[in-house]
Amino acid sequence: MMKEKVQEIMEKVKNTFKAVLNYSLIILGMSVFFTLGYYYKDIKTYSQRTKPVYIKRSEVTIAIDENSNFMIIAKNDGTYTMMEDSIGRAIFDIYAKNIWSQHQPATTVSPK
Repeated sequence: MMKEKVQEIMEKVKNTFKAVLNYSLIILGMSVFFTLGYYYKDIKTYSQRTKPVYIKRSEVTIAIDENSNFMIIAKNDGTYTMMEDSIGRAIFDIYAKNIWSQHQPATTVSPK
């Protein structure tokens, strides 16, 4: 008789635990999806790629300082963006090659 009562109590505890677990999972799921819905706009805008900002040549001045740092200076307000020296050197090399190729005479290949 005692064994049957213990089994009966254990069965009630087991059923109660199952019910509590089921309701807690439902509440947890609802709170997670409510939170996702609440922050959906922020999550959506965070995942979008930002569009590049195009700057016209007439709006800025470019310069390279004594440490070969590349600078882009806005003409309207004087703010500037400074980039590290490797970028300055690379842009200077491209610019120098462009100027060099513009001032070289065109070479023709003579037929053999």
